[in-house]
This record gives sequence, C-alpha cells and structure tokens, in this order.
Amino acid sequence: MNSALSNIKLSKLTKFQNKIISKNIAILNLYCEKYSACNNIIKKIQNKYPDDNTIILILVSSILARFTGNQACTQLMELHEKNPSNIPLSLAIIQFMISSKNIRNAQKIMEKLLDSLKENKNKRFSPGLIRLAVEIYERRGREDLAQQELYAASKYWRSTGSNDPKLIELLYASGKSKLKNIISKKGNPNISAIDDFSYLLKISPNNQKALAGLTIYYLNTDISEALKYANKLPSPDLLIQKMDANYLEKSGIINHLSKKRKTNQSEPSLKQKKKKSKLPKNYDPNKQPDPERWIPKKLRSYYKPPKEKKKKSNRTQGELASENSSMTIRKKKIMTIIFKFKLINMTPI
Repeated sequence: MNSALSNIKLSKLTKFQNKIISKNIAILNLYCEKYSACNNIIKKIQNKYPDDNTIILILVSSILARFTGNQACTQLMELHEKNPSNIPLSLAIIQFMISSKNIRNAQKIMEKLLDSLKENKNKRFSPGLIRLAVEIYERRGREDLAQQELYAASKYWRSTGSNDPKLIELLYASGKSKLKNIISKKGNPNISAIDDFSYLLKISPNNQKALAGLTIYYLNTDISEALKYANKLPSPDLLIQKMDANYLEKSGIINHLSKKRKTNQSEPSLKQKKKKSKLPKNYDPNKQPDPERWIPKKLRSYYKPPKEKKKKSNRTQGELASENSSMTIRKKKIMTIIFKFKLINMTPI
C-alpha cells in the first residue's frame, strides 16, 4: 500500500478517495496487529471527516481483536460513553453484547442511544431501532417496556401521516399487542387497537392482518362492523382451493389422525432378555451342592483348624505372639537346658 501511494500524488485524489485509502491503511494495520498505528490513523480520519459514523467501527474491531470477555465489554462501554448518539457504534456493541449473552449491558446501551436521539424523532422511532429495543426488553422479561416503546412509536408515526411501507410491521405489532391485552383484560382498557389497524389499512388497503385484527376487535362490541371487515377477508374455500391433500401427505406433513387410539385392552409388554447365570468353572450339575455353603467356614461341621506350623505361617509380620505360644517356647528352652545338664552328669570323669 505504501509503495502504491508513493507513486500517486495524494493532492490529485478527491476527498472521498483519500478517506477510503486512509480507512484501508487503518484496516491493514489492524490485520498486521499494529494496533497503536491503527488507532492513530483512525483519530486523524475522525478529525478530518467528523460526519462519517462508520470510521469508529474500525476502532471497535481493534478493541475486539485485543481484548475478550469483561475487558472487551468495559472498553466498548467506555467508547460508547464518549459517542452515545453514534448509531452504527451502538448497534455494533449491542450485537457483541447479545452474542456474548450480556443482555443487561445491551439494554443499557440501547436506552442511552434512545435518550440521545430524543430531539431527532424520526431516528428515535425508526422501525429498526424500535424492533431491536422490543427484542431486548422481551429477552429481559420486561414486556411492559416493550409495549411502551411500541405504543409510543405507533402514536408518533400516525401523527406524522407517513405512508412508508416500513411502518406496516411496526403498526401491526402495536395493534396485535393492544388486541392481546384487550382479550386477556390486561393493561390499560382505554388503549384501543382500532387506530393502529385503521392506519395500517390506509398504507396497505388489502392488508389481511389488519382486516383480521379489526374483525376480532369488533366481535364483542359491534357485529355489523365485524362482518364488514370479515367479508373483505378471503373465504376458507379460496384459501384451500389450490391445495392438494395427497401432495401434502406425500411431502411429509404429519397426519395426527393416523395415530393409534389407546384401547382398554392392555398390550402385551415386550419380553426382556434374561441374563445368563454365571456358574463356577468346576461346576458339576450331577454333584449335589454343599448344604452348609451359606454358613461361615469356621462354623461348618467339617471344619478343621490349621496346625501349629500353618498358624505361624499365617501370621503377619510384627504380630505379637499370644501368651500360650510364649509359654510353650519357654518350656522348650527349660527342657533343653535340663537335658543338656543330664548329659554332662552322665559323662565319666
């Protein structure tokens, strides 16, 4: 890159070309693990082009290349505190937090970003940010905050009169949430789902989700209005007209009716394999087994205690001799002394 730039006069390049080349040099330093050089280049580019919010993403990559775990988290949080309104930076950090299952910090960054965008309502209530905020709140188990964001965004976009098709999913999610609360009798009873579904029909006149939502809403209040919207929905016959039942069955659709019903008659249980009994090697089937085999060996009628020599051999090393054995040894010594004394007296002088 340096050799290529040396042959080119940078003054001849446009501002846009200079910015791209500077970004590429910073990325090359990042790949070469020259993090300090990469950070210095990024600072220079940010000073030259303060309106470009994507430059800071190279710095995020540099932090993630150097640090992991809690260290990376703290570094990214410090970087976000300096640039709380930078949307690409916030989204990149939120993505990292969600991938590392740190939803709590992801919520903190999301809330700081939304607070910093209070003056710019179009960005604050953009469908992408609202959808991400709702997803984070639902993962944290805060459905109340998720509904609050949905309702506020829906109210703002209805007040602007925008016909942007990107609002369809947001309006439907808001109306569906309100309708769910009405059916379950939870939340504020004054909040109505009519506004969301009606505005959705203005953007998309034949939207089946909006028609179905209004039909369900009016079922308990006004049957004529419910029929008005229900007649605009496609009939069930039209929905299944082009369906081939045989093709669906062959393609692997589960047929729940084909399951066997449980009868009162108990089905025979599967036979369990019996393990072969282990017999001794010298087993003789014709020979009658010992009737006293369950009694301890020393208590059996045919037990014979071992002799004195065998007893000595069975003793452990360092075992204390019993009193009887010590007495017999003493007797033997005395007898040998007496015998020797007699032999001496019997010899002629």
